[in-house]
Amino acid sequence: MKPTKEQEQAIDFSNGNQSFKISAYAGAGKTTTLKLIGQSLNRSGTYLAFNKEIAEDARQKFPENVQSQTFHAMAYKETPKFLKEKLSHPRLMPNHIINFFNFSPCNLPLEKNNNQFAVCTSYDQAMILVRALDNFCRSTDSEPTYEHSFRAMPDWADKGYCHDLAYDLVYKVHQLWELQISKNYKYKISHDVYLKHWALQDPEINSSFILFDEAQDADPVMLDILSKQNTQKIYVGDRHQQIYGFRGAINAMQSLDLPEVYLTQSFRFGGRISDIANVILKHLLNESKPLRGNDSIRSTLNMTDKSQAYLARTNAGALATGLKLLTEGHRPKLNLNMQSLLKQVKDSEKLQNNLSVDKNSEFFGFSNWNEVLDYVEAYPKSDLVPIVALIEGNSTQYLINIINKIAATKSYDCMVSTAHRAKGLEFETVELGDDFFWSRDQDELIMTPSEARLLYVACTRAINNLDISRMIELFKELKKRLTSTHKDSQISIN
Repeated sequence: MKPTKEQEQAIDFSNGNQSFKISAYAGAGKTTTLKLIGQSLNRSGTYLAFNKEIAEDARQKFPENVQSQTFHAMAYKETPKFLKEKLSHPRLMPNHIINFFNFSPCNLPLEKNNNQFAVCTSYDQAMILVRALDNFCRSTDSEPTYEHSFRAMPDWADKGYCHDLAYDLVYKVHQLWELQISKNYKYKISHDVYLKHWALQDPEINSSFILFDEAQDADPVMLDILSKQNTQKIYVGDRHQQIYGFRGAINAMQSLDLPEVYLTQSFRFGGRISDIANVILKHLLNESKPLRGNDSIRSTLNMTDKSQAYLARTNAGALATGLKLLTEGHRPKLNLNMQSLLKQVKDSEKLQNNLSVDKNSEFFGFSNWNEVLDYVEAYPKSDLVPIVALIEGNSTQYLINIINKIAATKSYDCMVSTAHRAKGLEFETVELGDDFFWSRDQDELIMTPSEARLLYVACTRAINNLDISRMIELFKELKKRLTSTHKDSQISIN
């Protein structure tokens, strides 16, 4: 295949032996471009992927001079034997942490109502310690800090009252880290522990160039390792597909001060879908460079009775779509966290019967179902709204039966997924759900940047047809606002 002008520019940059970044829009052929760069450089290089499956796939596609690796695989090769052996040791249980650190319970105000308190048990504090250690391992810091502990505070707690506890736990996180990398520690460690241990040794990657894929989702520790390499580095990704910030990922495509080339030609879909993507890119994400559709694909924006994939914002929104499809005689496959859904439904049933729920529940902090209903009425933008609406419209037992029925389905004729889980996939036809969060309030952003990126990911999964009918009010509201402020209002949504 003859390279496009943009691909040729990326190849020319790579031949200049300088580090740079490639911003590759959805479906813009980044894997093909990286393969062409590897062939052009014709010297020993490394392709870095996030997981083993992607690295294995790359080995089949890239030329022999490019070695496909993951960060963890590189770290494992240079990890001391005593640390590797810990991967097969017995798992560290919360009670071990509780006993070692002699935790005692304390009270914390609830996030949903700081006039009420809940006990932060010894078990809760042990889990804070585990999460704080994970935060440290993904960071660029050389030792655990207050920030790692504070970010690990329980979801149910009002963070404004967690500062003292976070400070108190910093030294304990440091102790736990030192234990995990010591020869005397006889419990299982995570893969992130030996990666962090390797990173702290200032490792050198022996390669004349490095291709780092999906850089927008990189953990800070990975970017820090790469920043210290005295070799050519080529970062590839799409800043507008960064949807894992809640996990601590850093958008390298924005943070790296490097020369930049673009891949704006999508090979996945045609002009009508790229039109919708550009509405999001330009008016919600302030992107000046438009995405170009594939002229050889006649994509449409039609409302349809049946799509190959249905993409929702939330688990609850996806389940509601799955129920509708079932009643219409379809056999949907749910690409969702089914256990989380079941727990939400069962916990709502407990509250309806005036029973308490545990601290891992989305509904922790409420004493009965009426309090939940009052809360979502007072806070209509709460993330609880979709699941509450679903439960209010169906009996809990019916929902439990349906979830189990769909989970047991062996053959299916369509897929229902959240946008998060659909990232990296593509479908002939896609219908958007109606539960993406946006605001009609003129004093607020119509959509936050993080939400707009998720919508962009969902829209760009489609190849031939994208059905936006359930989100059409968002685009109409956007057009209205742009018209009223005398901005460019040429948004085609018909």
